[in-house]
Amino acid sequence: MGVFAGLDTEAYDRTYSDAELIQRITRYFTPHKKRVWATFFFITVVSLAGAGQPLIVSRGMGSLEGKPSLTLIWTLVGLMGVVGVGIWLSNWMRRRIQARLIADVVAAMRHDAFSAAISHDLAFFDEFKSGTIISRITSDTQEFVQVVQL
Repeated sequence: MGVFAGLDTEAYDRTYSDAELIQRITRYFTPHKKRVWATFFFITVVSLAGAGQPLIVSRGMGSLEGKPSLTLIWTLVGLMGVVGVGIWLSNWMRRRIQARLIADVVAAMRHDAFSAAISHDLAFFDEFKSGTIISRITSDTQEFVQVVQL
């Protein structure tokens, strides 16, 4: 057995083009546009704030070279603390929104997949074990979750 054990194709597998897959995935995310945009917003905030931290430190250190003052040091420390807390809160909000978004999308995918499996003729289940199909639906959607979370 290797890493790819159990990944053999099944007779009921379908093949889709990349465009078809993107279109199908987009249909699941479309009802959640606000959450998608909120996720992008918080990713942008975290990125800009993270990029701004070294700039704040370098400007602060440059100002301290000319005329060191305790007030400037405390201002720099406070500003870095505010930026750090802002990054932490933005990351927390992003993760919270993203977790709910992904959970709702995967729940819809699983619902549709189970509905499609159940709608098959009983002869289909004579050929393919229902437990195998259920396991495949669950594991495939879990793999989708892991890819989306990247």
